Amino acid sequence: MKEMNGEERFIAAMRCEEVDRMPSCWFSIEKAGLFYKELQEYKRKNRFTYWKESQGKVALGQIQARNWLSRGTTAWIPFRALHPKFPHLRAYYNPETDWFYTKKEARTLPLSKKKYRITYNGSVLSSGHQLGEKGERLHTYWWYYKPFFSGPDNAALEKFEAFFNEFGAPWDNEFNPNGFLIKVAKAARSYMKRKGFPFALSGNASNHFEAIFGGFGPGSIAKLARKKPEVLKDICKKYETICLQQEESALEAGYKIIDTGDDLGQKGRGLISPKMYEEFFYPALKSRCDLAHKHGAVIWMHSCGFIEEFLDLFMKAGLDALQSLEVPAGNDLARIRTKVRDKMCLIGGIDTSRILTFGTPD
Repeated sequence: MKEMNGEERFIAAMRCEEVDRMPSCWFSIEKAGLFYKELQEYKRKNRFTYWKESQGKVALGQIQARNWLSRGTTAWIPFRALHPKFPHLRAYYNPETDWFYTKKEARTLPLSKKKYRITYNGSVLSSGHQLGEKGERLHTYWWYYKPFFSGPDNAALEKFEAFFNEFGAPWDNEFNPNGFLIKVAKAARSYMKRKGFPFALSGNASNHFEAIFGGFGPGSIAKLARKKPEVLKDICKKYETICLQQEESALEAGYKIIDTGDDLGQKGRGLISPKMYEEFFYPALKSRCDLAHKHGAVIWMHSCGFIEEFLDLFMKAGLDALQSLEVPAGNDLARIRTKVRDKMCLIGGIDTSRILTFGTPD
């Protein structure tokens, strides 16, 4: 068969069709590995100036070199054609009051009070984390601290309403097919094709369950599901709107590969039951899959932890591919393969410490 380009190979594999070379997926680029060196050489030879070295990000922060598929054969680079409109860096958390600083307060907030920030989904992140012993690593990073929409009785919903009343609700944004970032995404795709960029580009649909789980926490979600299921469904619908707007922006820009993610498992079991997932969170996965297929695109999902019990729902939703298949979490690769067969592409189970980092494409 004829040699495929990165996009053709990726799409064919996800549709369980014949490919000239089998792609594989791994998270994060190991700079000591051979692939990163080959990427640098490609950029040098082709004067590929679109790239901006900054923790793997490029111009406008829209492309992230995060996942690569089959070093030397094809690669996946997620391209964000839209971010939820939300003042990420101005929504700060006050741990003393368990509340947020208002927009007005944030304008004059000293740096010492900016240790905690609240994302659009309600996750509180804390800054200053470092790997290794103190002073061993130069860089610090933000990490998950707690769910903001949590607390006894109606506290979670009160926080939810107050927070988005203050900062604006991202699900109220109107989709604009002529938006600036969509135009940038189209231009980037066209530019890379002209340059003969050998890697497949993809758009993104933001996570859904993971966003709500991060904002509300397991306790609040469990209480809402039991006492106020219709309220939880309404919240899920709001977050679904965010996912679909981001996905639709990428599809409008012409991207035929959509990545999404929702970590549903932990070691040995899921974070919620399949029954609860189907009732509250499955509709958003189905909507993401339906939207991608409506545009002739494929969609795949990253999901960590033990996810075997969700396989039937993934296939029912029409998911083209599933990534992670974390064996240490209890997933049995042979059992999964027997169940899935050619109904869904499986990505995972390959050693990233040696094979994908230092092995050859063959």
